[in-house]
Amino acid sequence: MEKEEFSRIRKRLGKTQRQVAHLRGTSLEAGQSFGQGWRRIPFHIER
Repeated sequence: MEKEEFSRIRKRLGKTQRQVAHLRGTSLEAGQSFGQGWRRIPFHIER
């Protein structure tokens, strides 16, 4: 999953980065890294 798709899905769900991080069980910093493309989104989170 590319960062653009990740951001698009988050926005479509109407969730903030903080809310999505909480749902995934990750830190806000990790979520920001995924959204910016600094870190690859693990497969288990993509699902």
